[in-house]
Amino acid sequence: MKIEMVSYQAVAHLASKASREGVSISNSKDTVWFVLRDDAGVILSVGGLIKVKSGYRIKGSWVEPSQRGKGYGGAILEHRLKWAEDKLASHIETYSYNPESYLKRGFVIFGRMSNGAVKLRKTL
Repeated sequence: MKIEMVSYQAVAHLASKASREGVSISNSKDTVWFVLRDDAGVILSVGGLIKVKSGYRIKGSWVEPSQRGKGYGGAILEHRLKWAEDKLASHIETYSYNPESYLKRGFVIFGRMSNGAVKLRKTL
C-alpha cells in the first residue's frame, strides 16, 4: 500500500461515485488530493485538504465500498494530519455526520451546521 499526493485529474473519475454517498470530490482552488493505492496501483481511498486561513479543512474523504473496514480511511486521514502538521498549519477542521473517528484522533466539536453535520477542529 502506498499513499501519495495526486492532481485532481487522478481522482476525478471517482467524483460521481463518491457524490452518490454525499462525498464531494471536486476541483476546487487550493485543494491537495491524496490517494491510497494497492500494490497494483488501484485507488482504494481518496482524501483532500483545502487551505483555510492558517489551517486546512478535510475534504472528500472516501473509501472504495468493497474495501471499507480495513483501515484505509484512517490511514489516509492520519497521512493528511501529518502533512498539515509538516506544513506548520495551526489547525485542521472538518464537517462530518459521523464524528467518532475524528474524536478518537483528538478533534473537538466546535459547532453544528444547519444540515446536521458536526463541525470539528484539531489544533496542530
